[in-house]
Parts: sequence; structure tokens; C-alpha cells
Amino acid sequence: MIWSSFHARLAKTHLIILPTIPDIVSFTPTARTAQSLGKHKSRCRALITMATSHKKKKTIDGQTQYLTDAEYMRLELEKMGFPIFQTNIRSTTKIREAAEEGKLAGQMDNKYLKSLWQDYANVGEEILEFLS
Repeated sequence: MIWSSFHARLAKTHLIILPTIPDIVSFTPTARTAQSLGKHKSRCRALITMATSHKKKKTIDGQTQYLTDAEYMRLELEKMGFPIFQTNIRSTTKIREAAEEGKLAGQMDNKYLKSLWQDYANVGEEILEFLS
């Protein structure tokens, strides 16, 4: 009953955004959700959030590579054929500082925060492009 209702709602949706954090705890439910979308997958995009720049040693297809968790999650979702936004939303404690001041990151007098704000603007552009 729940899944039939879920798929009925999906049929009326133009774009499904599946936000996910690039860690092992989030990967499994993200992958299962992606698999459950069936024919609706083409109208869905995963949005990788809380992405960090810290690279870790990973073995992929027998080769050692240094990737961020976001890069690794992107590779795994792409292997499943799941569409993903090109832009990741980066993580920083500075975002919290802006929120505590009641401001958006783009309103802060901080170049790094302004560049982070661009992540959101880029995702917005990707959404508009998808919907047009």
C-alpha cells in the first residue's frame, strides 16, 4: 500500500531530489531508494550534501585511488545508473555561523562562504535546466 501510493505520487512529480550525505550510513538507504524508483528514475537526481575536501585511500576495480567521500559516492551511484546533480553542496562550520547570525552564506563578509553559496546557485541552475 505504501509503495503504490509512493509511486502514484511520483507519477505526478516533475523532479525528485534525493539529498544524501556521502557516508556509508547514508549510502545504503540512498541506493535502495534509487533502486525502488523504477521507471521514475529518469526524473530523479541525487544531491550530495555535506561534501568535504578530505581525500581517502580507496580501492576501485583493483586500483588504489585517493577520493573524497563525495567522489566515491558519485562513482557508486553512477555505476547504478542513478542520475546525480553535477554540483555537490560542500560542508563547513561557517554555514552554521551564518545561520546563527540569521544570515545566508552569501550575505556573509567571507569569500569562502560566498563561494559555498555558489554551490546552491549552481544546483538551482541545474534544476531550472532540468525543468525547461
